[in-house]
Amino acid sequence: MPDQTTDQTTDQTTDREHRIVVGVDGSPCSKTALLRAMNQARQTGAEVVETAAAHIPNTDDAWSQS
Repeated sequence: MPDQTTDQTTDQTTDREHRIVVGVDGSPCSKTALLRAMNQARQTGAEVVETAAAHIPNTDDAWSQS
């Protein structure tokens, strides 16, 4: 009898193989990366997932230095 945990892990891995995750920040390089990801997705049937991140400085530190 197969281990149910292993089956679930395999299913999750299979799902990830059909996604292309691209970090986008508006820069020319990230726009190129997005276009390449979209082309790859068209060829493979994958889904493109765009993601962005930002650093928000700790404002408490700024106040303590004044």
